[in-house]
Amino acid sequence: MLRVQKRAGFTLIELLVVIAIIAVLIALLLPAVQQARESARRTQCRNNLKQIGLALANYESTYTVFPMARIEDAAGNAWHSWASMVLPYIDQASVYNNYNTSLYWNDPANATMVGTKLSFYLCPSTPNPDGRDVRSANTPQPAASNYTSTGSVSNKYYVSLGDSATVGSPTYNPMADKTNATGTGMRQGVLAKRKDDLRNAKVGYQSITDGASNTVTVIESAGNPDAYGPTKNLMTTAQLTSGNNGADFLPLVNGNLAYSGGTGWADPGRVSGVQGCSADGTLRGGAPLRPLNACNDSEGYSFHTGGMHAAMADGSVKFVSENIDARMWAAVITRGGGETVGDF
Repeated sequence: MLRVQKRAGFTLIELLVVIAIIAVLIALLLPAVQQARESARRTQCRNNLKQIGLALANYESTYTVFPMARIEDAAGNAWHSWASMVLPYIDQASVYNNYNTSLYWNDPANATMVGTKLSFYLCPSTPNPDGRDVRSANTPQPAASNYTSTGSVSNKYYVSLGDSATVGSPTYNPMADKTNATGTGMRQGVLAKRKDDLRNAKVGYQSITDGASNTVTVIESAGNPDAYGPTKNLMTTAQLTSGNNGADFLPLVNGNLAYSGGTGWADPGRVSGVQGCSADGTLRGGAPLRPLNACNDSEGYSFHTGGMHAAMADGSVKFVSENIDARMWAAVITRGGGETVGDF
C-alpha cells in the first residue's frame, strides 16, 4: 500500500505570525538604530568643533591674537572670513595656499576653493549636507558651513529681555544702549568685528577676562541656506513675512527659503551678532526670547536633540542645552562682560 508523505511547510497562519513578529522586532530595533546613528553624528559634530576650537587656539598662539570675525578692506568692505584664516591649522594648507587672499573671497578666481565642501565645517546631522550659497553666480557656488562665530551679543538681545536703553531708567543696562561705548565693549565676543570692537578686534587670551573656558567662540548654526524653525520645520514665506526675518531670506523656486546672509564657510558674513529669536522662530530679537534652536537666522541652531555644540576659547567643546537661561547664554558669549558664569 502506497503511503502519501506530507511535505513539511508553513501554513498561511504560521507565515502571517512570523511576519508579524519580524515587523514587531523591526519596530523595536529601528529607534535604537536611529539613536545610534544620531549619537555617531553628534560625536562627529563635536569633533568638528574640537578641530575648529584647537585651530583658533593655535592661531592665537602663533599671532598672539585670535582671527577677526572677518577681515575688511580700508573702505570697510568684507574681505575674508575667520574660517579661511584658520585653514592651515586644520590640515587644509593646500586649500588655503590656492585661495587668493589678495582678492575678495567671492571673486570668480576663488570660486573653486570656496566651493570646496569641507567636512569639518558641516554637521552630519544637517538635512542638507550639500548646501550652497544659492545667491552666487559663481561655479561652483560657495559651499555651506554649519558653524558661525559669535562676534558679539546685540543690544537688541538685552532689550528683548526687558532691559532699558534709556539712561536714568530703573532697568537701564549699558549693554542695551547702542550709544554707550563701554556697554558696546562689554558685549563683544572673542572673534569680533573690527568696527564694533573697542580693541579693533585684536583679541588675545589676555583680553578674555571672563575666562577662556567660560567664553564661546564658534557655535552650530545649521540647516542653511534653508530657513528652519523651533520644531526643526522648514519655515514658510508667510511665517517669516509675519515677522522681520523675512528680510533675511530669499524665496526659491522649490518653495523653500534661502538665507541671504553668510552661508558659505568662506563668507565674511558667517558671524553672529547674537539676538536670539522669538519662540515661534519668526523674529530675531523678538519676545518671548528663546536663545537657542528657535531659528537658524545666524543664531545657535542644531538638529541634535535638546541643544547644540559650542567651541570654547580654550579649545574645549560643550553641549549647551536649548533651555539655557537667556542671560547665561549672553554671558558665555561676551569675553569681558563681567558676568558670573556657573555650570551650563
